[in-house]
Amino acid sequence: MHEAKPPEPGHGTIAVPNTMQTTRCPLAIRRTWRARVALAIGAWVHLAAFAQPPANESLLGLSESELQARLSDLRRASKPIAGPRGLRGLWSAVETTAQGLVLDTVVFLRAGNVQRIEQRWTSRTPAECQPTRLSALADPIAQRLGPAALESDDVMDASTQQHTTLWTLGEVEARLVLTRTGERCTALIVYAPRVTPDASEL
Repeated sequence: MHEAKPPEPGHGTIAVPNTMQTTRCPLAIRRTWRARVALAIGAWVHLAAFAQPPANESLLGLSESELQARLSDLRRASKPIAGPRGLRGLWSAVETTAQGLVLDTVVFLRAGNVQRIEQRWTSRTPAECQPTRLSALADPIAQRLGPAALESDDVMDASTQQHTTLWTLGEVEARLVLTRTGERCTALIVYAPRVTPDASEL
């Protein structure tokens, strides 16, 4: 019996060393790891954009410096906005809710302290006037302040209807006024110290 001879260089099959078979593996692992890190960073940046707390009744009574620390995207109003009882709107911001509703916020101060917060929203399409969509404005307030203390429906004219909801908790009140004219809707949210409701401000 003849002994099998190893193949000569250049002939037959050449065994590939294990190191060459695995050289791509660490590179693939590194690429996968980098991709995961990039996704994690992207998710963190996305969440950080919504990390700022929303404007609500918790801002009442804060000083200007405390207000600026709480809401980092505040802008100084170029001209003070006149408010009820001599208040002046000195700061504004834009807030986007989790449901994608954009709220224009104005903060009113007196003697250097926050006394009133107004948030306004205007629909862009008729679909945004659906009750399920508008509940996105009322539900977060009810979760914080509890059941509404007062609700009223008013017919302003032949094409305009208005629904007002009032919440109270301790020395704080919140009002949500939803106005519908034809296929357009607007909303006004007001946070202020609790006072006797004034029909002219509802």
